[in-house]
Amino acid sequence: NYNVKESLDIDNKIIIEEIYSKNSLHEVIEFLIDKFLNISRYVASNSKGKGIKRIVKYVENKYYKDLKLEDLAEIFNYNSSYLGKLFKDTTGQNFNTYLDNVRIEEAKKLLVEDKLKVYEVGEKVGYKNIDYFYYKFKKYVGVSALNYKKTKQLQ
Repeated sequence: NYNVKESLDIDNKIIIEEIYSKNSLHEVIEFLIDKFLNISRYVASNSKGKGIKRIVKYVENKYYKDLKLEDLAEIFNYNSSYLGKLFKDTTGQNFNTYLDNVRIEEAKKLLVEDKLKVYEVGEKVGYKNIDYFYYKFKKYVGVSALNYKKTKQLQ
């Protein structure tokens, strides 16, 4: 939903009158091409941010899966290199950094709320390699996942 009709002030009655006022099929085609180009420019200028918002929402809902930028590019119909640049320009972070942040924030919640073991939390948020989860958690939070869990349980 790009709200094209409202944003471009498109009135079907006026467009039809405009078409009927043309003297040849060539003029009608030129008129329609001009209208479609205006619409496509509008959609293109407003779709970049919306596309990234959809991808961010997808990541926030599927962070526990094996997500790769290349796979998301295919799902959302982008070139993967272009998507990586667009993602960074829009969010301020590389895709993998963003995904790590989402996973670590969820891990922090699970460590405090659930009675899961640290390795179970790592698996639940999408890290198949537990050592990698320990490394990433300490890198982003500054303390080990186990120390984080102990500290938060005492509070």
